[in-house]
Amino acid sequence: MDAAVTQLARSGAIPFLCGSAAGCFALYSAKVAAAAGQWRAVSVKAATDMDSALCTSHSVALDQHAASCCALTVTSVASTAEAIVDYRNYRHCSQEKLATYFATRRPFFARRSVLGTAVVSLALSASLVGGFRLIAPQQPLLRHTLRASHAGASPHWEKLWGQDGGLPKGSRFDVAGESLPLTAELKRRNHAPSDGMTALVPGCGRAYDALALARHGFDKVVAVDLSPAACEAAREEISGSSGSDCVQVRCGDFFALDPARDGTYDLIWDNTFLCALEPEVRERWAAQMKALLAPGGEIITCVFPIGEREGGPPFAMSVPLVRALLEPIGFEATLVQDQLPLEEQHRRPGDKLESVLTRGTALVTWRLKSQD
Repeated sequence: MDAAVTQLARSGAIPFLCGSAAGCFALYSAKVAAAAGQWRAVSVKAATDMDSALCTSHSVALDQHAASCCALTVTSVASTAEAIVDYRNYRHCSQEKLATYFATRRPFFARRSVLGTAVVSLALSASLVGGFRLIAPQQPLLRHTLRASHAGASPHWEKLWGQDGGLPKGSRFDVAGESLPLTAELKRRNHAPSDGMTALVPGCGRAYDALALARHGFDKVVAVDLSPAACEAAREEISGSSGSDCVQVRCGDFFALDPARDGTYDLIWDNTFLCALEPEVRERWAAQMKALLAPGGEIITCVFPIGEREGGPPFAMSVPLVRALLEPIGFEATLVQDQLPLEEQHRRPGDKLESVLTRGTALVTWRLKSQD
């Protein structure tokens, strides 16, 4: 053993490297476990059952990989302990005695305490997660793009729906029933003049408006919400109600709806959905609206809240803002109702009528321009 190796051993480099390896394994295990949790969350929002199964399977594989790496962390800690014992014994030895010490001692990573720790920790981790996996699993190739992390699919809404045992009716953005602008609009005009017509309600919440459209005459109303808690509340709300047979509650991302797979709609009712989205996804909102609209169909936007407002959600809206989104891609406003009576404007039951003076509402009906 030359002088350089002796000096390196006496410096405590070996236990330091063992401890560093344990720290790296611990950090990596935590990151893999966090990734597994993210994939479980994504599986809830997957566009298809196949994608959901792939996401769930991948999260299980990541759990197994994290547990196996955790077992390696524990093993590295045991190796570090043995390396520290060795270091205390040889740090003051001469070069000759140090060479003899290493020649007569089994390497610390091959000692019974370390090997026993490895076997027990790997067996325990495998029993907890159903197997062990030392090599990181390959990310699955999903059939449809998942957008669980984009600004339009914020976990903010699920947090609001899930807090305090569930969002009470009439609190925050829940209006405890069919929205006032839609009630008035359905009385003024017949939007389902023929059989077999379909409607879409993105960001449906408790699906009050979806039920109203079903009762109005639509044979199929699809109510979509990103929040699993909101979808569960919607199913409870419509259960046993008149028109519930025509309402389908889908838990998923509006931006993941595929016209070829999910179909198109004769009416899309946007009731405070656009104002809940981050500004950077507004153009995608417009493009998706166009993609999901059936030939000859119409979009009705409840433009709310109109007025001075900092930040969001909900973000301040205006008719010109919505025009700037829809007109460049071929839409025209066929009816603009920007002077609604106060009693027809959007508000919660407990809000004073005067509240709409600072949070105004407009209804705008849109159709694609004729290509003739």
